[in-house]
Amino acid sequence: MVRKLKYHEQKLLRKVDFLSWQVDNNLHEVKILKRYCIQRRSDYTVYNKLSRDIRELGRKIKEVEPDHPFRIEQSAVLLEKLYMMGLISTKWDLSQTQKVTASCFCRRRLPVIMVRNKMSQTISMATKLIEQGHVRVGVEVVKDPAFLVTRNLEDFVTWVDTSAIKKHVLEYNNERDDFDIVLAANTAKESEGVTKKAFLPKICKYNLILFVTLSGAGPPLSQLNLMPKSASGPPGLCDAVKTIPPCVLYFRIIVDTAGVERMPFCPTINFLT
Repeated sequence: MVRKLKYHEQKLLRKVDFLSWQVDNNLHEVKILKRYCIQRRSDYTVYNKLSRDIRELGRKIKEVEPDHPFRIEQSAVLLEKLYMMGLISTKWDLSQTQKVTASCFCRRRLPVIMVRNKMSQTISMATKLIEQGHVRVGVEVVKDPAFLVTRNLEDFVTWVDTSAIKKHVLEYNNERDDFDIVLAANTAKESEGVTKKAFLPKICKYNLILFVTLSGAGPPLSQLNLMPKSASGPPGLCDAVKTIPPCVLYFRIIVDTAGVERMPFCPTINFLT
């Protein structure tokens, strides 16, 4: 533990910065880590090493004669890779390789791309959403904020189908489809080995609790007309009448489809006791 400086020592050392060392350049590093919300310092170290290797490789290629076939071929390969990764703005100038820094890699991280696509207001908020599993790139759910997004994948960064954020966005834009959300929820549960059941709201006139089980082909829902002691429809629906609670046996149960002749999937109706 360093002792507290005396008055005359403070006066003499008032212009000395004890935090920033010219050799380490840690003050610039701290700014970059804070700006891009990089949680692991090792990531920034890797970016620094990669950018240094790229600059050195570009410098060595540039030392070869301009008309040499090797330089033409390797320059095209290197510039194409860097451009597809989004590290340079154009792939026609070899001098662009000397402008690659660790910040170029930081700008290709998934949270930064989300802010650029206006999916989040801040990088820190985007990082939390990624860690919670709300974001997918293509068909894969990404939970690592250090994921580097290439130019080809920029347009495929979106919300997970079962995410509550996507539901709110669709509701705000008046584009929400309940059946797509139900189908996505069942698909997610099926992949986890959970029983395929989903709630279908506002479908029974007398507020009986109905569950929809994904099954094969069947008739349109408008053809279902259940009576207390009989049922019309495909085989198996007559057995569902036996499970109706006794307190509602005198009701006439009608399935209301609200003008929809056939749902996206043909369900089998099961009554809960």
